[in-house]
Amino acid sequence: MDQVVKDNRKWTELGSVATYIPELSKQQPNLLGISVCDAKGNLYCAGDWQTSFTMQSISKIVSFTCALLDNTYAELTQKINVAPTSDGFNSIVNLESRNENRPLNAMINSGAIASISMVQGDTPENQYRRILSMVRRMVGNPNVDVNQTVYLSEKLTGDRNRALAYYMKSTGVFDTEVEAL
Repeated sequence: MDQVVKDNRKWTELGSVATYIPELSKQQPNLLGISVCDAKGNLYCAGDWQTSFTMQSISKIVSFTCALLDNTYAELTQKINVAPTSDGFNSIVNLESRNENRPLNAMINSGAIASISMVQGDTPENQYRRILSMVRRMVGNPNVDVNQTVYLSEKLTGDRNRALAYYMKSTGVFDTEVEAL
């Protein structure tokens, strides 16, 4: 695996870090690491695998997993479709014109927002705790936590996500208070 990282580190020079969230623009663009755990529990790691990083859209998998565990498939697909999309991850177009006002899938921002609204918990704080607990369980690290600096940076620049949430609330996808999500 060390050779895989060594052979592919050059590709980090061709990309750039995200700048639409100011705090992410401060990240080191040349970091590359891999950590794989097989079915027998063997761990294989190489490169910058011990460097902490933000999960960003990987968290959509966790939220959707919680929503799947907390709801029947029929309940879930009333709020979130399971269709592909070629639109951007933060597109608002498909909500109104392409899919009966529900997100096309849980891996785009509108779908992730709808997924969170379907996670069990009588308060947003309890939903948050459920998702965080699932992250910790999935990665086998009880110390994983939210990077508050990145969270606040994203919150300050999250107008499009709030627009997606308000649109979905207006069409009945969920009734949760948007600012609580």
